[in-house]
Amino acid sequence: DPYQGAAAATYAFENLGFKKAAVLMDMTNDYAVGLSSFFSRSFKKLGGEVVANLKYSSGDQDFTAQLTELISKKPDIVFMPAYFAEGAIIMKQARELGATFRLMGADAMDNPDTVKLGGKAAEGFLHTTFPYDPKMTSMSPEAKRFTEAWKAAYPDKETNVNGALGYNCYFLIVDAIKRAGSAEPQAITRALAETQGLPTALGKLSINKSHDAEMPVGIIEYKNGQRVYVGEVTPR
Repeated sequence: DPYQGAAAATYAFENLGFKKAAVLMDMTNDYAVGLSSFFSRSFKKLGGEVVANLKYSSGDQDFTAQLTELISKKPDIVFMPAYFAEGAIIMKQARELGATFRLMGADAMDNPDTVKLGGKAAEGFLHTTFPYDPKMTSMSPEAKRFTEAWKAAYPDKETNVNGALGYNCYFLIVDAIKRAGSAEPQAITRALAETQGLPTALGKLSINKSHDAEMPVGIIEYKNGQRVYVGEVTPR
């Protein structure tokens, strides 16, 4: 989440050119609180301004007060790391109130029901995700190998990012065993911790000092009722 929050801020500031952001978060959800904090910190560090930081609680259905205040602050983009059900309600109410700012979420919005529930209000909505999509235009050799292997094994099922994650985990361990030259657990553990720039189906992967995986972050945009993979961003 530190990496994902920073990636969302980087995309908003550098790729979209937005200088004023706001945050709308579920204060009862650690996922939302953490991501909101990392987004705000990174957006300010890049040179942007966070003009509002508003809160709600899980289960809320009326976001009129928060959205009215957000409209008055005139941000270019509002970061709302919600789950898809509440996120869809926020989208609809924002558009009903005439909001013109962009809305951006995180990977909890990566669900087919986001566009089903959001309808026309989901148009232009952005969210971060893992850097893989079967329809991505700039597919790496590793992603192509995964996609082709999946199609051969499961011809009746469309591939997805969770399949790519499992595939990555397997080859991350295989790579560590090869570099360790041993099947001894402590040797594999050391090799895993030293992983840097490993080409994978989800881009180049490195393990940082906290033992978290770092790789590019994917960006989804909803266009004409469709989920469109628009590219990757590496956070700064």
